[in-house]
Amino acid sequence: MDTTLFQNILFATLSIFLIIVTAAVAVFIFYMVLVLKSLREFFDIIKKESEKIAQDIDAVRQKVKNAGATVASFIVQLLSFFKGREKRSKKN
Repeated sequence: MDTTLFQNILFATLSIFLIIVTAAVAVFIFYMVLVLKSLREFFDIIKKESEKIAQDIDAVRQKVKNAGATVASFIVQLLSFFKGREKRSKKN
């Protein structure tokens, strides 16, 4: 086999292989960009929803604090009512 013919076959084969590899890499990069865009949207949704959950938790905490103050006020009133009765019964 002539060396020139051998080189031409080698270069043609390598060129075809390089074109196929380049196309495969381009397709891979294209799909990776699509996946990364989807992930970005997904993480944006997660961030927004987690902020909403944090706000809800803060609202619940505030309600519990207010309810706790209400319950404490009720208990104080109840105790003062009983203390008032004890003083009245001692007077009689």
